[in-house]
Amino acid sequence: MPRKPINNRFNKQNKHFFNHDDRTARMDDDHPMEFGGVKPRVSFKNPRFGRDRVRHVNSVTKDQIAEAMSSSTSVRQVMFKPRSRGKGGRLSPMVNRGPRLNIKSRINLNGEAQWYKIMIYYGDKYDKEYILTSLLSYMAPHTFIPIMYKVIGQEAIFYVDSQETANKLAECHKKITTPDNHKLQVRVRPGFPKCEADAVLKEKLKAAMAKRYNQQNNALDLSCFHHDPDLVQDYFCALFRPGMLMSVLEIVADAIPNLEALNLENNKLSIIEKLSFLGKKLRHLKILYIGDNKIREMHQMDVIKDLPLEELRLAGNPLVQHKYKKRTDDYIRYVIHFLTLFINFKDPRRIFLQEIG
Repeated sequence: MPRKPINNRFNKQNKHFFNHDDRTARMDDDHPMEFGGVKPRVSFKNPRFGRDRVRHVNSVTKDQIAEAMSSSTSVRQVMFKPRSRGKGGRLSPMVNRGPRLNIKSRINLNGEAQWYKIMIYYGDKYDKEYILTSLLSYMAPHTFIPIMYKVIGQEAIFYVDSQETANKLAECHKKITTPDNHKLQVRVRPGFPKCEADAVLKEKLKAAMAKRYNQQNNALDLSCFHHDPDLVQDYFCALFRPGMLMSVLEIVADAIPNLEALNLENNKLSIIEKLSFLGKKLRHLKILYIGDNKIREMHQMDVIKDLPLEELRLAGNPLVQHKYKKRTDDYIRYVIHFLTLFINFKDPRRIFLQEIG
């Protein structure tokens, strides 16, 4: 079955420092993740927003910024990119909730972090490739990546990470005729598997992360880590689970203690207390991307206040996407307050915001 490629968004503008290094890592007890003797460098080019409407905070809150930055020296850049206006407003038309499941199999598709267990009844009778190809063909053009596909008893089971995919799969119930003239039975329920990072898994994590490390820019791309092709078949390596996130960060600290850029985007992170570990063990970290997650409150950012960040990306989190979407003044005040949490002003800083609305 053709595998859906991982969305490696860091090949795009503004994220060039996260391109993976495909060279084989030299891994041993003393050097668990080294790529040679080249001195790593990290890039800090200003972002290019293209057609996005970008404005300098000084143009809107000149007095506030002048007061807050009266004694500043280095440049720290915080990128917030709220989404454009869309559905869900008070005056918006009724939202299309998508197809409903049939009455007998209707479920509440609001599981933790939107993870879903897919069960194919009597899936033990058919090859994995046949089942997945049949589902993808019926759902086309929608695609998905099955996580931890296994046959347990008479059922084939796997997991997916979005409500839209879960609904599409539920629509496949009894719509696909098998070679033995039966209907493929597909059931969906919220849930995800347990996965402990034992010694065997930690070695696999280390190998997968080595492929994601860009030595030239001293950057590590852990975006959408649960879809990593080396792990997705047998393990549930979702970083929204605090235990898994901590195991991964410990490996990073041991292998690349001087890391300067880290991408944790699109990992469904909502509880981020474990990121306080970064300030203790990765003291050289200058670039942190935690956009496209589930971060909701400003006070959660306290955990990274000790980092010497020069660039932070939060776009795509509910914190930015919804809370201040229609309140521009509150949004500006929020950014200034956020900066005062963990930035020691020593030099003029530029803060780029996309206009809201």
